[in-house]
Amino acid sequence: MDSYDDPDLVILSEKDITDYNDAGYLAQSPRVLASIQTWLAPTKYLAENSEYRKHVNSYLEGTGNWFQASKAYQDWHDSPGIGALWIKAVAGAGKSVLAASTAARLAQEEQVPVLFFFFRQIVALNHEPKYLMRDWLSQLLSFSPWLQNQLYSRYVDDRKDPMDINTISLDELWRLICDTLSFMPKAYCIVDALDEMDHDSQGFLQKLIELGQQKPASIKLLLTSRPVPHVENELRSHVSQVRLDPEDVEGDVDFYVDYRLKPIGGPPTFYETLKPIICRRSQGLFLYARLVTDELIEAVKGIDIAPADIPRIVESVPESLEDVYNKMLVDHSRRSGVPKEHQLTILQWVTHTMRPLRLIEVCPEKKSAKSEASANRILDELGCCGFASGWGRR
Repeated sequence: MDSYDDPDLVILSEKDITDYNDAGYLAQSPRVLASIQTWLAPTKYLAENSEYRKHVNSYLEGTGNWFQASKAYQDWHDSPGIGALWIKAVAGAGKSVLAASTAARLAQEEQVPVLFFFFRQIVALNHEPKYLMRDWLSQLLSFSPWLQNQLYSRYVDDRKDPMDINTISLDELWRLICDTLSFMPKAYCIVDALDEMDHDSQGFLQKLIELGQQKPASIKLLLTSRPVPHVENELRSHVSQVRLDPEDVEGDVDFYVDYRLKPIGGPPTFYETLKPIICRRSQGLFLYARLVTDELIEAVKGIDIAPADIPRIVESVPESLEDVYNKMLVDHSRRSGVPKEHQLTILQWVTHTMRPLRLIEVCPEKKSAKSEASANRILDELGCCGFASGWGRR
């Protein structure tokens, strides 16, 4: 057998040796790397249904350029003294898409480690810092022979029983991440939606602040969140920040609405009338623009739009995001026969609970399966698939 067919053989280039010579370690074999990845048990952060892929796929080329050109971003990216930047904005302003598209662009253009994690309270594996640590170790692994050797020799060596990763303290995993990043000439760490992290994990915010201060010239930390008090109290004095105000993103929303409406066709007055109304009512919220254009596209599918139809269509455009949700609930109530009072009760229980609820707790009466089915339908109608799978059905 040709020795080059050996699956444990690793061929190194001069660049490989140069990059990691200071650390004094050589890369592990593909077989060993696979065993370490299995042991880490990261989330499926590159799967098509992952938060990262979902937001990257939602990105529209040509939007977000203002952010890359902003002084806050340029200072963070280029300054050796600024290691962390915090993007804050209300829900629906496009923070997650901006974070995901920034991660994808940096990885493509700079060919350095770009670590990312998207906190989501309603996704079982995306609301605790321990999953961020596992994902980041997984994402760092191919870049760091030192980390490969540390994890394999200390935890994974298959000559003995691998240690259960759940028995490794989070402080120890975090130290491995920080030590690995300290060897890197440049690395980016992107954390989205800090406000959706478990409230009993707030001590992790301090760890992130310290990471942003560790080697600000080479470790660049990008954070996003809504402007909620418990996050603002921790970050405002320690991290540079940029706020996504409506006037900053209105050009992007205009570009997005233009992209969605033009393919619909119809008379020129249809586009000319609808676009400014949607852009104005969006108030800088991409979520409003997406939901409204989705509904318009569905409503006029297969229909030849006449000038006489335009006033009726304009009348149907919701005034605000709140009106979008109200309309969805009204439509659901009409189709399903579920009273509005029942809808309100279900949503109040699900959105204000301090812990995940079972459907039997939301609908405890033993009348029939109708209450449970109604709860599921309401949550799914509102696009709250995460509530239905991650909260309501636990």
